[in-house]
Amino acid sequence: MINFFCACGQPMAVKPEFIGRTGTCPRCKQPVTVPPQSVTAPAPTRPPAPPQPLPQPPVRTAPAPPRPPVASAPAMTQPFDRRPLVAPPPPPPSTSVGPAARLEVVHGPPNVLGKVFTVQAGRRSVVGRDAACEVPIASDRVSRRHCQLEPGPGGYVLEDLGSSNGTLVNQERVQGKRLLRGGEYIQAGDCLLRFTL
Repeated sequence: MINFFCACGQPMAVKPEFIGRTGTCPRCKQPVTVPPQSVTAPAPTRPPAPPQPLPQPPVRTAPAPPRPPVASAPAMTQPFDRRPLVAPPPPPPSTSVGPAARLEVVHGPPNVLGKVFTVQAGRRSVVGRDAACEVPIASDRVSRRHCQLEPGPGGYVLEDLGSSNGTLVNQERVQGKRLLRGGEYIQAGDCLLRFTL
């Protein structure tokens, strides 16, 4: 066997009957001629020269604009007030309890789909088919007074009001009361509402 190396350093071994013939290196795809005898070390190769950076045009900077003259402070015409500083009175306490929430209809009849209802902070809000409800949903599958939301510790408390189809939160039927912290989905009849704080 004749052992030799390509210029890229790829080792090769061929039968002696191929001496003097030219083939292609499997690595670099360059033509390689088989030498008359084995070569024990690869031919020294010169590493490719690193690419030269393109010359950059000189950066011209505009001269800084002259600074305007500093005006002296106006003379004080009134004497210094020596009364003690008093903190302003605190703001009046808020009458609302808890943050306001939103109910967005993400699935339901076309007449309510996409509607967004604001749940008043600090107040009980009833969801139902009745127009007098705080969140009125015109759908035959929603009870007149379906469920209610009221402020609770850390969010709102949802309670089913004995609706005929029940109320679900994240696909689980509400039994009694359920705390909502935002991000839940409420199903009332054929409507799906996203609850956010």
